[in-house]
Amino acid sequence: MVRWTDPMSREETLLSLSRASQNHEQMLRQELARQQQFLADLGAKMQLLQNFLAQYRAECARLEGQGVEVTRALDMRRFIAQLEQAMQFHESSLQGHRRRTAALLEEWKRARGKEKALAKILQHLRDLQQHQERKQMQKEIEQWVARSAGRVHG
Repeated sequence: MVRWTDPMSREETLLSLSRASQNHEQMLRQELARQQQFLADLGAKMQLLQNFLAQYRAECARLEGQGVEVTRALDMRRFIAQLEQAMQFHESSLQGHRRRTAALLEEWKRARGKEKALAKILQHLRDLQQHQERKQMQKEIEQWVARSAGRVHG
């Protein structure tokens, strides 16, 4: 356990820790915002790809219903299979980014909690220092009053 003899060293240490904590929290907040934006963009692209795939499936079903030549239908089915593979890859990527975003959010929450805790500790230290200063001033006033009263009666 660290014991400080100089109250300013406690405050300076806490200030340094608080600043470092604020910087870390801010960095995490910015990274989280970037990750959330990336996730939103990736989700929008996935939606476009899903819409594109649905259109191709509908077109393929329509063409097959019309009795279109076999090679064209097979080409379209192969293309749809490639799109489905791409969708699976992007879905896997999207899930990974969601997990990373969730982990980053939890890390940011912990950093924010630490920042708030350090701010409270620092405020408590300052309140304690002010209380001690007021107590010392009160003691000095009482001593001055006692000396003044002694001179008046003496």
